[in-house]
Amino acid sequence: MRKIQPAKGCLTCSLDLCSADSVPFEERETLLQMRSRGGLLRPSSKLYSLLLKLEESVIRVASKCSLHAAFLFTILDDLLDTKKSSVELIGCEEHQRGLTTAVITHYLNCRMHFVCAEADRAVVESHRSKRDMAKRAWLN
Repeated sequence: MRKIQPAKGCLTCSLDLCSADSVPFEERETLLQMRSRGGLLRPSSKLYSLLLKLEESVIRVASKCSLHAAFLFTILDDLLDTKKSSVELIGCEEHQRGLTTAVITHYLNCRMHFVCAEADRAVVESHRSKRDMAKRAWLN
């Protein structure tokens, strides 16, 4: 919540992002509770639902096609495809568009970092194996 500018200081928006401490833990939060040293914030059900839809879109697109220049836009198209599911906006009436956009942007930036790192790792491994095979062929 600290870094999301559109809703800074808005109580409704902060409640849509984080669960209140009085709300009992759900089963999905068991790992979060075990790993927490008291500083982790628990996502609200609205935020959890949005992140779940985002992750499902990333997985669906990544399983269908390889990494390409418009990969991020393909994920967004998949996410906004109303036949699959609708995206619930987070926050109050005034901030919901900016807040939801900020959450989606941040999440996809993080995911793209990991997707690109994995693709880069695969390319490096491929080059390494080709180089090793060429070296063995040259030595024989």
